[in-house]
Amino acid sequence: MSTDISNIDPLALDEDIQIKKGGKKETASWEHQELSQILIKVIRGHSDEVSCCHFCFEDSKILTCSHDKTAKLWDIANGAPLQVYDGGHSAPIIKCALTPDSKRLFTASWDKTVKAWDVETGCILTIIEAQ
Repeated sequence: MSTDISNIDPLALDEDIQIKKGGKKETASWEHQELSQILIKVIRGHSDEVSCCHFCFEDSKILTCSHDKTAKLWDIANGAPLQVYDGGHSAPIIKCALTPDSKRLFTASWDKTVKAWDVETGCILTIIEAQ
């Protein structure tokens, strides 16, 4: 018996899937091997929602920032954080970006500041405050 999976979201891991079989709907549990169209790797480490992320360093790393007031640089291969940029903001970080030379990281927060960080050391270099 074939199942129409064209309307199923392959990223909806925790949702019940309604499948129409023989004119009636049945609830099916997630079967990722059959339904997934892409490989998914979950990286855990922020304690609140992630607000922004970027692939960087020739797609070997991911830069993330979060409402937990931190930014993190991750190694994609093993999912481990390489550097944690913490202690600079007093409110959630909403945006992060690297400079083109990948030596500086900028974070913007609801605390009305933009901070420049040294990517290697994790030290804050500059603070810009809204007036």
